[in-house]
Amino acid sequence: MLTDDSPATSELTLRKCYSCFRPVEFCHCNIIPHVKNKTRILILQHRRERFHPFNTARMANAALENSELIVDHVHKLAQQNFPFDSKTGLLYPGKNAVPITELSPQDRPTQMVVIDGTWHHAKMLMRDLPQLAELKQYRINPQTPGNYRIRKEPTLDSLSTIEAIVAALRELEPDLHGTEKMLAAFDQMIDTQLAHPKAPYATRVNKKRFGTPFNIPIRLIREFQNVVVAYGESQRIKNGPEPSEVQMPIYWVAHRLSTGEVFRETIACQKPLTDVNLEHLQLTRDEFSEPLSYEDFRQQWQQFLRPDDFMVTYKQSTVE
Repeated sequence: MLTDDSPATSELTLRKCYSCFRPVEFCHCNIIPHVKNKTRILILQHRRERFHPFNTARMANAALENSELIVDHVHKLAQQNFPFDSKTGLLYPGKNAVPITELSPQDRPTQMVVIDGTWHHAKMLMRDLPQLAELKQYRINPQTPGNYRIRKEPTLDSLSTIEAIVAALRELEPDLHGTEKMLAAFDQMIDTQLAHPKAPYATRVNKKRFGTPFNIPIRLIREFQNVVVAYGESQRIKNGPEPSEVQMPIYWVAHRLSTGEVFRETIACQKPLTDVNLEHLQLTRDEFSEPLSYEDFRQQWQQFLRPDDFMVTYKQSTVE
């Protein structure tokens, strides 16, 4: 167990174990058993779960002798060459998944891949990791609800990662000792947490999430040179004799972030702008003194864009 016990971090909320990422007073590393499993467990974890203090995948990996935990960005995981063999299976409740309870001893996988994260994360990894599509899927049929009372599960028969791994190992290795101690450690962690619901470490509050987004789209990071941020205003006009209306652009501004280039044009209006309209647009009549025709605007906008550019807008209606 590694801890930070320096004077500057002596407060309860700052003293943490760097193995389980729990406050040192409630570290559960000393209750995690050592289990000598034969079936290799490979856990692929979504990066958002890495430092979660209730991370049961980390607990399972610490307990199992024959296991590995891999954490990375989805696109980097998709590029890895995982050590799969001919009898590697995936623990995932897909529609074609085979119940583990129906397997004969000779059909049991020698390696089981487990996805760790929320159900949204699991679906994302299944979608974006082509290596997983080649694996045969297996599922478990829980007889009782899971005990992960800290987090809300999507269904009554959903299990935490450690519970799912234990359930699978009990079927694959009926003589394996120590799995009951893994669940005991898990239950003790849950009970300890629920006994202190008002403690500052009890609730998962991701304060940074609102200031620094974690899920920045990959294209904004890897293709920043092609980002064009655009904003536009439009005017509603009647669409022929029908009572329906369409929105026609009257103002358009765009900024290529990598170079600082700016495209800014006003477009001829089909009906006069009122003072209220101009106040809303925060523009003056002088700025509409020489507007472009709609066709000229389209032509100049296409000249500004590069073949590899992609546009970022505040809302979908701007794109439309």
